[in-house]
Amino acid sequence: MYDLFCLLVEVLRISFQGYFLMWFYGQFMETRFHKYRGNRVLIVLIWVFGRTVTSVFWKTGYDPAMMQIKWLAAIVLLVLATMVLYDADWKLKLYLPVTFFAVTGISFFLGHLTMELGQVIFPFWSWCLMKGYFSSTDTFMILVHGSAITLQLIMSAVSVLLMRFGLRNIAGRYREKEYEIHRTELLFILTPGAAGLLICNLLQMLMITVEDRVPMTLYERYPGMLLLVPAILILSFFSVLSGIKIFQDMISLNREKSNRIILEKQMGNIQEHIGEMERVYGNMSSIRHDMKNHLAVLTQMLDRGTGADREEIKDYLAEIEQTVRGLEFRFRTGNTVADTILNMKYHEAVRLMPELRMEADRLVFPRDCQIQSYDIAVILCNLIDNAVEACGRISGSGPWIRLSSMERGRMFFLEAANSFDGRISITGQREFPQTDKKDREAHGMGLYNIKAAVERYEGAVDWMIEERTFILHIMMKNERKCRE
Repeated sequence: MYDLFCLLVEVLRISFQGYFLMWFYGQFMETRFHKYRGNRVLIVLIWVFGRTVTSVFWKTGYDPAMMQIKWLAAIVLLVLATMVLYDADWKLKLYLPVTFFAVTGISFFLGHLTMELGQVIFPFWSWCLMKGYFSSTDTFMILVHGSAITLQLIMSAVSVLLMRFGLRNIAGRYREKEYEIHRTELLFILTPGAAGLLICNLLQMLMITVEDRVPMTLYERYPGMLLLVPAILILSFFSVLSGIKIFQDMISLNREKSNRIILEKQMGNIQEHIGEMERVYGNMSSIRHDMKNHLAVLTQMLDRGTGADREEIKDYLAEIEQTVRGLEFRFRTGNTVADTILNMKYHEAVRLMPELRMEADRLVFPRDCQIQSYDIAVILCNLIDNAVEACGRISGSGPWIRLSSMERGRMFFLEAANSFDGRISITGQREFPQTDKKDREAHGMGLYNIKAAVERYEGAVDWMIEERTFILHIMMKNERKCRE
């Protein structure tokens, strides 16, 4: 009866492991057969079948060689199943099964420790039997079997809960799930899991030894291991979690540095254009000042009334018109930085797409705009660059971009809409669409840059799609914030 119960508990524990494996993989990868129903369950069936065969029916006894073969067979089976069933970079498909095995093994041995600590209950029952506290040996056997079953349940529950905690922690800390891992980075994040896997394999071989045909556990032979083994396992467990956090922080730091370099270059270009616009605005003021003189000259010419004078007047007016046209701006929002960016980006875009229509008549910035010029530049530059890139993928004519804004109290709302080809890529837990460019490390950061700038003003960014129109909504407070 006890053996049957242990078998059922083992199968149940393996089933929980299979479910967590399916969930863990689903946080990072899509299956190759996602068009078919139940495709995610395939990895569960393979895991439950493989582990049941290797753990329940493949008995190795205490032979270290057979233990190694069994251990390698389980790992190879999971890696091959991952490679075949899932569509992702091979480095990620190697990291995930190794890490899963490490977390599962560490969780099992930490759970097994609770059973070892609970073994003290059996000498106590024997002492009670010797003292005559039990009316019969049947009562003693019931307590012994009940304690064994309870310890088995506790061990399985602890191992499952620890495994769940570890896998959820890794999935949560692994924020950049679309990041393409380099080989050196793979070595960095794979090492803690591989080390934990080897520690578990070593414990599996040393946990039970046979002396004079009597099995003896590692803890019985070396009681000090009751402190040393859990310390090693806990350190290994948290090294796997910490390695992921450090890896993700490194990605964020490198990305922030790259973004800062790009933004500094953009700001340098914008400052040049702002200087040019200030010069133009100064020229416009000068022209307005001189307009009275021009009118006086024209009046005198008209008073003469000769045909030659009329031709001279026409030439004079043409020169004035040419000068005024040179000072004309297509976009006027009430903000010098915004005007500079809109005009600069528009002229850059129409050189590549002459048919592009860009409307910004309803884009007006508050007179008392408290949003810093740097953040306005970040938002508009990335916003327009993304829109122009999307318009550039449209086959045929008719690409357009439309910008508008409104103010409600201290809140400033900006909406950007643009046409696109209707294709969009959203994978995993990403908040924004994924770039189509191959070099995803250097691209696809525009919306995240916008979000970072907007959040400095207690704002938010949202997006939606209506047929073949991409719409971006930005909300932020019109309050001055100090940059960090």
